[in-house]
Amino acid sequence: MIINEIIVWYYSSSNDPWDEDGSGPDISAAVEINRLTTRETIFNTDFRYTNCEPGKGYLFNASNGRFPLVIDNLNKEYNFVLYDFDGDEENYHRIEFPMGSCILEPYKSGLEPTESIILMGYKNDIELKVTWVY
Repeated sequence: MIINEIIVWYYSSSNDPWDEDGSGPDISAAVEINRLTTRETIFNTDFRYTNCEPGKGYLFNASNGRFPLVIDNLNKEYNFVLYDFDGDEENYHRIEFPMGSCILEPYKSGLEPTESIILMGYKNDIELKVTWVY
């Protein structure tokens, strides 16, 4: 399975700002493999959208990230995580807070080979645009 794009949405009430200045989150995305007691990051977007709005979709693809992402083991559990960046990169003070995540277990979930996979989370949804290689 090859992931060509990730589209993310987050949901929040207007009384629930993410950043200290009251603005929206600065979103980036990562993919982690769940281990028994830890997680291993296998991919991150290296790009973030600033001051994001709830309910609006944000696209990560080859134009702003390190795509495509090849998932060659469909038996593992993959955790797609949204992060909110807070910090000051100029002074190397970087803090990323997890905003939510969605889990994909390709083999266990019985996925059909479609071009789009929707993952639904508590405060976020993620759509994966994929191609299948056999």
